[in-house]
Amino acid sequence: MFNLIRLLLEIRKYTLIAFWLFLGSHIFAQIKLPVEVLGVNGTIESRQFNVRVKSNIHFLYLQINNFNYEGKVELRLNDTPKWTSLSNTNTQSDAQGNAFGGIGGGYSTLKVFVDLKLSENRLLKKSLKEGFNTIYFRYNGRNDSLTIGYRVIQFNLLDRQKKPILSITDFKYENPSSWKPIYYDEKSIKKGKKLWYSKTIVDNPHRKKILKAKCTHCHASAGEDLKYFNFSNKSIIERSKFHGLTQLESEQIASYIRTLPSTSSGPGQMWDPPYQPGPNLDDKPSKEWSAGAGLNAVLNKDIEMLPFIFPEGTSEEKLNKVYTKKFVKITRPGEIIYGYGFEANQDFTRWEINAITGRIKVDGLADDLEE
Repeated sequence: MFNLIRLLLEIRKYTLIAFWLFLGSHIFAQIKLPVEVLGVNGTIESRQFNVRVKSNIHFLYLQINNFNYEGKVELRLNDTPKWTSLSNTNTQSDAQGNAFGGIGGGYSTLKVFVDLKLSENRLLKKSLKEGFNTIYFRYNGRNDSLTIGYRVIQFNLLDRQKKPILSITDFKYENPSSWKPIYYDEKSIKKGKKLWYSKTIVDNPHRKKILKAKCTHCHASAGEDLKYFNFSNKSIIERSKFHGLTQLESEQIASYIRTLPSTSSGPGQMWDPPYQPGPNLDDKPSKEWSAGAGLNAVLNKDIEMLPFIFPEGTSEEKLNKVYTKKFVKITRPGEIIYGYGFEANQDFTRWEINAITGRIKVDGLADDLEE
């Protein structure tokens, strides 16, 4: 009897352990994105993720907006006190990012691959553990007089073939439609509007030169661009503080912006390239075109554009054809042909007019005119 009770207690213990492991994996499954590392120099943000098998991990992948100089992004994992600074030496981008200069190059949003085998990244590899991990992002803005930080739009762990280890369901993007004003009272909203149009601002926190311009002069008149491209309350507040406003004044401006009517129903984000082409974008009202089709519509390789140009497929032969839908006139010995739509091979040995509208026989035409 005693052994049976002991067995039941053991079963209960392991059932509880399994339950808490299951619960824990679901508590931390939804990793909130983006990670907005915005504020003063040294600002830190963190996220948690779960690692099942450490040996499978070879790369850390990050997609970062506003990574405009080396050393701006600093990382550490778990309890390691030292930070790893990201540069073009210890990271790689994709082919396009590398072609345009990598970190500090032509891309405002960059894909970054951190190879954990490199000696410069050994602290990250050493700190990684099976189970729950915490990754910390720090903003190095000691000499930054232009920006307030950066945003991590995506991150993941990759295997040797650079395939993602964390599932897409582990992440959850913030929904801008759920953002609310910090203050709802009419007095605060009016104060925020007044500050937007008339508050004296400084260039940056480092030299604090007073500017003639107000907030309204560098944005859409009423600040509609901040609402249209879904700048978060945090980003508006931190940028306002960057230009010399107090915390309260910055929150009042953010509250005012939140109350503006939106001219777009689309999911435009501030990191999306304006007017980015994409499928079915022209089906939307023109007022939504500025937001573009989103960052996900940016293709990794030029060859990936082919299915969009030729949705029904193509071939080398078709690519080499001469083609038009316009009005054409074909002159050849003995006749002139008019029509709409023309298709031919490159040397014009085979051609076709889709809709012939007229045909004139040239032979004997001069004789007929003389008679």
